[in-house]
Amino acid sequence: IVFQKQHFTQNKKMIRRSLKKSLRTSKRHIKIKKTGYLGIFEKKFIAGREPLDLIDKIDSLMDSGEILKKGNTSYVSRIKWNGKDVVIKRYNHKDLFHSLRHTIKRSRAYRVWLHGHRLIMLGIATPKPLAYLESYRGPILWKSYIITEYVNGLQLCDFFRDKKVSNEGKARLVGSVEKLLQKMGKYK
Repeated sequence: IVFQKQHFTQNKKMIRRSLKKSLRTSKRHIKIKKTGYLGIFEKKFIAGREPLDLIDKIDSLMDSGEILKKGNTSYVSRIKWNGKDVVIKRYNHKDLFHSLRHTIKRSRAYRVWLHGHRLIMLGIATPKPLAYLESYRGPILWKSYIITEYVNGLQLCDFFRDKKVSNEGKARLVGSVEKLLQKMGKYK
């Protein structure tokens, strides 16, 4: 039990250090700061391209892609960029109070970027975060974007409705989901 607690504590420290690294320029990531924008990109994602090409055209690229959701709070689109199939989610500005709140507590895209990296480090399958971008008007956060790889898959409810899947297969999946939720709870 002492060894397990020590392992858990060391694992959390390692994750914290790695998350800090994902927020700066390193061998895997590049931090871009341009007037009105702040972003972090995975170097492999932008290899051979200029990040500003994506930054300057991100909204038009989203409009020309496959629109998955277009709401007041967020706008989600699937596009091809630099040879990769990606999903871009834009968190929209609602009003000044909303933007002030997210300026103070950090953008939703920033938090999704960190959570995505945390899940990957814990061995929990999740779409890989490729970039996050924040758009500012003066000092106020106006919009933020998270870019992840596109992963084709089946929703859990559709899996359970599928008549071709055996009851044993469904039971195994329930066990896997239970372990997954326990692990997520353990690491908060």
